[in-house]
Amino acid sequence: MIKIIFLLLSFFFISNNVFAQPPGKEKNIDWPCIQVYIEELSWGSIWTGPVLTENSAKWIDNKDIFLLAEKLMDRKTKEKEGIDELKKYIKKNKSSDKLTMLFHALFDTTNTIWKIRNEKLLNFGKRQRLTSEKISVKLEKIKELSKDPNLNKDEIQKLENEKFWDIRRFEDRRNMSDSLCEQPRFYEKRLGVYSNIILENIN
Repeated sequence: MIKIIFLLLSFFFISNNVFAQPPGKEKNIDWPCIQVYIEELSWGSIWTGPVLTENSAKWIDNKDIFLLAEKLMDRKTKEKEGIDELKKYIKKNKSSDKLTMLFHALFDTTNTIWKIRNEKLLNFGKRQRLTSEKISVKLEKIKELSKDPNLNKDEIQKLENEKFWDIRRFEDRRNMSDSLCEQPRFYEKRLGVYSNIILENIN
C-alpha cells in the first residue's frame, strides 16, 4: 500500500522534472503538463507574411475584424464553420493590409486565451503539488505514530481518513490533466490553420 501511495505522489514530481526545459529556461514548478511551458506565443513562429506593426495592431478598433476574430477563436465554433467564415471575409477583403490586420487580431486573441489557460493550469498544478505535500506529511506522521499503534490509534485513524481523501482528490485531478493540458494547444493549432489560409490569399 505504501508503495502505491509513493508512486502516486511521485507522478506529480516526475512530470515536473523529467520534462524540464534547458538551463536558463527552467519550467515553473507548478506546471502540470508534459508539454513544455511556453508563457506566450510568438507570431514569428506561426506567421510568414508581412511584419505585424502598430498599424496592424489597430484591428482592435475595427469592429468587423474584432468580432470575426472572437468568433473564429471561440471553441464553440467548429473548425469548418470558422474556415467558411474566414473565406467569406477574405473574398470581400483581399488587401494585404486587411489580411495582415486579421491575422494580428487572431494572434492577439489566441495569445490572450493561451495566457488565461496557462494560468489556470498553473493553479491546477499548484493544487496538486500542495496536495502531494500534505499526503507526504501525513505519511510521515502515521509512520511516527505507528511506533505505538495502541496509544495513537485514534490519531492514526484520523490521519488515514484524511490521507485517503487527499489521495482521492489528487487522483481525480490527475485523470483530468491530459485533457486540460491539451486545451491551449487546441487554440494554437486552430490559429495555424487560419494563418495558412490567410497566407495563401496575400498578394
